[in-house]
Amino acid sequence: MSTSIFRKIRKIFHFKFVSCFIYYVIPGGIEGRHYHKGIEIVYVINGDCKTHKKRKIYFYRSHQIHEMINDSKQELVVAVLNIPPESKEITIFI
Repeated sequence: MSTSIFRKIRKIFHFKFVSCFIYYVIPGGIEGRHYHKGIEIVYVINGDCKTHKKRKIYFYRSHQIHEMINDSKQELVVAVLNIPPESKEITIFI
């Protein structure tokens, strides 16, 4: 049984200095409070939830704490750009 909040993750690109992924967040999915050692830009492709609204862009500065809470009954689809690229080393959960 999977405990991931993501139904699917689609890599768009992953280069030395930047990455972009599409994340499909299941209804009820919660990505807890965390920050990145770099910037993150999130664009909501589809869905509305407590923390993110459709067609909105969210910019998170380096070390800015944020979370994703899909409290809706619909899948949330977001495009995420990370500089530097997404990795376990740059994402810190608190």
